[in-house]
Order: sequence, then C-alpha cells, then structure tokens
Amino acid sequence: MLSVHIMHSLFNYFCINILD
Repeated sequence: MLSVHIMHSLFNYFCINILD
C-alpha cells in the first residue's frame, strides 16, 4: 500500500527533525 509507505516516510522525517 502506497499510503503506508508515505506514512512511514513522514514518520521518519519527523523523527529526524525532532532528534536534530
């Protein structure tokens, strides 16, 4: 499912921003 891939990408992006 594409939506799952998008959600996962956004989640990783947010995590990187929060940690950094």
